[in-house]
Amino acid sequence: MKRFEQTKFREAMDYADEGHQGLHVFVMKVRVFDPKTGETTMAERDMAHLYDRNTDRLSEAAVLMGMREANISRAGRRGQNILLQDDALKEALRWLDGVAPPQFTLHPDKPSQPKPPPWKP
Repeated sequence: MKRFEQTKFREAMDYADEGHQGLHVFVMKVRVFDPKTGETTMAERDMAHLYDRNTDRLSEAAVLMGMREANISRAGRRGQNILLQDDALKEALRWLDGVAPPQFTLHPDKPSQPKPPPWKP
């Protein structure tokens, strides 16, 4: 798994196309409603997309990161990913710091399937 910052999502998808996992970390502005005051304010929230062309490995990573289920966006297409936030994002960042995921049967940085055909716009 390799980390890609805010504007490097294309590089993260290219890295996934090579058979790896690319973690695109970004900050998103979200609306936060305060029920006590009835006001809505803007706040920044850390999020990430984990890109991987290997659906099985992506699903397994989601479960090991503590997600109840892997809700895969763009399934079967270039840019296939899961959205990480909160505890799942913290766990992914721990993996990048060298903390090995428990019982990960598919090595997160080596392809276990043949390289997919190149994406054509």
